[in-house]
Amino acid sequence: MKKTLSILTSSIALAAIAPASTVAHWQFNDLTDSSGNGHTLTDTNTGATISGGSANFVNPGGVTGLLSAPDNAVWDNVTFTVEATFTFNNPSPAGISTLASHLSDSTGRQWLFGTNTTNVPVLLLRASGASSETAFASSFGALVAGNTYYFGAAVDLTAVDPANRITFYFRDITNNGAFQTQNISTTITALNDSTAPLAIGSTAHQSSRLVGSIDELRISDTKLGPNDLLIAPIPEPSSALLTVFTISLFGLRRRRA
Repeated sequence: MKKTLSILTSSIALAAIAPASTVAHWQFNDLTDSSGNGHTLTDTNTGATISGGSANFVNPGGVTGLLSAPDNAVWDNVTFTVEATFTFNNPSPAGISTLASHLSDSTGRQWLFGTNTTNVPVLLLRASGASSETAFASSFGALVAGNTYYFGAAVDLTAVDPANRITFYFRDITNNGAFQTQNISTTITALNDSTAPLAIGSTAHQSSRLVGSIDELRISDTKLGPNDLLIAPIPEPSSALLTVFTISLFGLRRRRA
């Protein structure tokens, strides 16, 4: 999967540079947080392995434990972006498939980032004081088992305009699909408190475990725009040519200096 992503990103004229807003970034060569912020994961999930630059999750039957990072104030932000490149293998119909969540029955339910029971990318948010989560389903359609995807959810619950509070980003990497965005309106302005660990690939419930693999997962403390994501939009041909020309001209001027 990482090779597929490498081939894809090499065609982008200007690759996205990880912004200072990154609070955690797992590339799954091991359990280390590559952001330097120390959010190292613990693997107590009996169905999860780290190999080949991926966190791999098998069929959830009988699986226990979590791939998790301890509770931290950064997981409680009401302005954040969570994004992942992953391969989806859940059969259809399936339960919720968790990519990342800060959610637990016993220690508070706050947010979940993954897919719903019809395999559509989704973000669940529990508003402060609410008795259940609100599900924000994307319009990107159901995921296909075996395909590799990019999905991102950028959230700013402090935005004055409710229509600007959630933006989804999506790309079918396997089929070199178009980069897609979707704005979601919500009246939620605050989230329920949770002291749960940040969980990846699971919520500790069998019904919400991912079957597949995650190549990268990153969390930022701001609502990122398209050019700051793990996968930046490929420029239109005219824009790409202009970028290459600008870079070439800059190099020529440096050589002449």
